[in-house]
Amino acid sequence: MTQPPGVGADWQQAVLELLSRLLSAASEQTPLMEREPAVISFISGVVAALVRAAGLVPVIDDMGNLTAQAGTGEAPRRFLLTYAMTHAAAGMPDPFTPEVRDGAGYGISGPVVRGRGACEQKGPLAAALAALRLLTTGETRPEGTLIFACCTAGETGTHDAARHIIDQIPGPIQDAIVAVGTDGDVCAGNKGRIDITVTIRGRASHSSSPGLGLNAIDGAVLALQRLMSLRTEQPDRWLGEPTVTPTSLHTGPEATHTIQDTAVLTIDRRLVGSHSAAEALADVRQAIGDLSPFRVEVEAGPFMYPARLAPDHPLVTSFSSIVERHRGARPAIIYSSASADAGLLNHAGIPCLGYGPGSVRLAHTDDDVVSLPQVAEASRVLADWARGEGR
Repeated sequence: MTQPPGVGADWQQAVLELLSRLLSAASEQTPLMEREPAVISFISGVVAALVRAAGLVPVIDDMGNLTAQAGTGEAPRRFLLTYAMTHAAAGMPDPFTPEVRDGAGYGISGPVVRGRGACEQKGPLAAALAALRLLTTGETRPEGTLIFACCTAGETGTHDAARHIIDQIPGPIQDAIVAVGTDGDVCAGNKGRIDITVTIRGRASHSSSPGLGLNAIDGAVLALQRLMSLRTEQPDRWLGEPTVTPTSLHTGPEATHTIQDTAVLTIDRRLVGSHSAAEALADVRQAIGDLSPFRVEVEAGPFMYPARLAPDHPLVTSFSSIVERHRGARPAIIYSSASADAGLLNHAGIPCLGYGPGSVRLAHTDDDVVSLPQVAEASRVLADWARGEGR
């Protein structure tokens, strides 16, 4: 295989420049989620410019997602999904001033680059964009078509942006990669998730006369006790145990010395089987049961499908062989408790795995760094996969 000039000693510097450009632009999660103007402008400005620099034509859809095609336009079609939205900067100092540091302080060999989203979205995005450059400047072009996408999601916890993209792709997709931080390992599956809101309604009274009221906090405690015994799915061979976790509890009215008449409880339920959103919701309703004299409402929030490929699935084995060729060692096959868009693609019958530079242990922390050699390596791996190698 012939690589374009600069892949040796100069390639890491080229990748650093690309990554630094991405990290310099804020594209944080806000309450506007996928409609956040900074996320949309990051895609239409920074990402689109880098796609054009790779010799491809970016297309922006009505949700702000970007797609571009490399190759013949014919089958087989491979799909590479990346993300624009990062965790909020929060208290991280200088989150949008990229800095190269010694990775030893982070338990990483070699240089790392620090900046918000480096280890989760923008390190993998940089690797994917660098892969496009390798595809368009090398002598060996993709077998068939690579469809590159950068979506407005990344921290939203829904399939909305990815679904909007794949619904517009003409023809079947042979296989797909979701570019996320996996520390360079091959993520062959992940748990699904549904957020469920449970609203418990009681009756307010002055707290000096609690018998006149019906404390919604007591109802929430009872609901939690019943939910903790919920387990209608069997553990999965690779994904492990299903879980039910309360993530927030808000009560009202916001007033002193007042028995609370409303409690709103949010439940994070991780799924490992083939449960639909409706089935998962019905399980929760059944587990809570009758809480009389409290009134209870149970509503579904965002839902994401589980993803699961066996370790010997052709995509897993072929992609692992590409990683091994570049790394010199076989990558680990991992399964994640976090939910991802691989589940949506699996549900649509498309083999999909997660792969990219960056360690999840550093995500959402002030130590948001990614290994620069790992980003450079991932760019070559993704380019080889897009060419159809390893199959």
